[in-house]
Amino acid sequence: MLKKNVKISILALLLLSLVVVLFFLLNPFYWGMRRRIPEQPELTLQERILITRIEKSGDWFGVHRSYANLDSLGNADWNRNTIDTNSDHLFSISSSTYNHTYSNNLEEEYNLKLAYYIKDSVLNNSKHIRQIEIIWIYRDRIDHSGNRDKTYRFRFIRDTMSNILSQSQ
Repeated sequence: MLKKNVKISILALLLLSLVVVLFFLLNPFYWGMRRRIPEQPELTLQERILITRIEKSGDWFGVHRSYANLDSLGNADWNRNTIDTNSDHLFSISSSTYNHTYSNNLEEEYNLKLAYYIKDSVLNNSKHIRQIEIIWIYRDRIDHSGNRDKTYRFRFIRDTMSNILSQSQ
């Protein structure tokens, strides 16, 4: 009788363990809450040159390039696993600095010129690029207790008919 109770207890414990493991593996809320950036293509030579130029233009670090496909409303779809470069997509580049003296990076004209350089020279005027996003992050070394970073985002929309970039509001 005791052996039968031990076997039932072990079987119940194994069944309970299986239920818990399956709950985490099959739970859509658990997997859906984690935001993943789609797998990015390898950096091209032109992109490496751009990143090097940004890093050498001052105290910029952590230059990061990413692509995202756009949905039918023109919003970036970060939930896809891969980038389809044969459909409309966004090119985004971001960089950080501790030096707050780079105020020219906040001027629209500077960022528009950079966006045109990216469109024409880095992306070879690809017809699938619809948006170019440039992000400058000014980090604050003084505040160790909280996040006082200032982020400036410039997004340029490409008119497909005229091939002209205009800043998005």
